[in-house]
Amino acid sequence: MHLIAFYLHRIGDAGTAYFGERLLGAVVPTAITAGGYTGTISASASAITGRPAWTGTTSNSFITTRILIPSAWVGESIVFRWRISHDQSTARTGWYVDDVNYTFNAVSDPFRPFISLTASGNTLSELTPENQVNLTVSTPLPLAQSLLISLPVSGNATLADINGFSASSITLSSGTTSASLPISAVVDGLAEGSETLTLAVSTTATNYTPAVSGATASLNIIDADTPVSPFAAWIVSYVSSGDPLASPTADLDNDGWTNAAEFALGSLPNNPSSRPQLQTTLTSTTLKLHYPTAPPPGVTLSAETSTDLKTWTATGVVTVPNGYEVPRDVATRFLRIAYQVE
Repeated sequence: MHLIAFYLHRIGDAGTAYFGERLLGAVVPTAITAGGYTGTISASASAITGRPAWTGTTSNSFITTRILIPSAWVGESIVFRWRISHDQSTARTGWYVDDVNYTFNAVSDPFRPFISLTASGNTLSELTPENQVNLTVSTPLPLAQSLLISLPVSGNATLADINGFSASSITLSSGTTSASLPISAVVDGLAEGSETLTLAVSTTATNYTPAVSGATASLNIIDADTPVSPFAAWIVSYVSSGDPLASPTADLDNDGWTNAAEFALGSLPNNPSSRPQLQTTLTSTTLKLHYPTAPPPGVTLSAETSTDLKTWTATGVVTVPNGYEVPRDVATRFLRIAYQVE
């Protein structure tokens, strides 16, 4: 009687052969899912006695056998092998193995769109709760179905400090590529100091994926019950309060004017084309220097004059509407405006 034993060899296992009976046992309990072994190799006249095998005596026709290859072997190279054995009753020789088909289940990950998060600003203030920031979630292509985008928060602020965002999520409707939600600061009457809040597209969702970049937004929340200088309240509309470029002596837009100068003289700190516009007026008897607008709260303006650009004094300087003047009583006269920012 012929007996055929199947074994599966995984290349890279240092020659270790994984016999069918081993797959059937501890390695993968359901390795042979149909057409299993029909007998055992005899204890006599064989070097592999006692192993399960197909005897060919169960029926007079072929049987179909199916095996399940371990999923842990994905990406490995494998070899299918059969080993023939026989006992003392052998009547004929030959291999009775026909077609071998290798199939696999095609598994496709569900479509998970990339989701981005942006904010129209970086500051909310209890001093101006009417000023809102729009949070926008977006994806490159229109959605086939609606998605609830979860936006977990971190920082020393909480959802209780924000109006319009109690659910910490935004719904992105089917057929659209973006959705926005306006939020504002809650005037809670608590002296909490300035706070920060960071929102991020959830990284644990199973039906969408955060974009590689642009999936977070950070906000500064100015507390109405904590003293804030006018300059500090102004500069956070353009740059985060913790950024070194928010300093009065910094030059956010690199136009040669410090942030304090632009605050004092009414220009924008984030636009190099916007600079303080001082205007001079020269008459036969006076030199006048005008500033464009009245100084904001927290700014004190003054003027000084000099004849050599080395020594400056306020003596002789007269205040006029939106400016200062000095008499032209010497051949050379200079006039400059000084500012002090709280």
